[in-house]
Amino acid sequence: MQLAETAAKILDGDSLSKLDNESKRKRGGQPKPVTEVKVAERLGIPRTTINHAKEHVAAVRKYPELAATGIPQKDAIAIAKNLDALPEDERTEGREIT
Repeated sequence: MQLAETAAKILDGDSLSKLDNESKRKRGGQPKPVTEVKVAERLGIPRTTINHAKEHVAAVRKYPELAATGIPQKDAIAIAKNLDALPEDERTEGREIT
């Protein structure tokens, strides 16, 4: 995830992008945002990998115990989605992983 964020910053600061954006502003266009597609291309990884990483980070931020247990990324995302589907008062029940 940090790699994707770094790539996005690099792309955002890319001098060619800045030149393109400046010329668009002169013509009245909006600057192009840095997209996941550009980040994925720059990193040489599939866009779905970035999306899964984002989902995993969100799951672990919400349920930190998912990171400490070595649960695979795919399973942690599924567990978080299942927990989110429960009523709030039931989410804390059984969250201790052994």
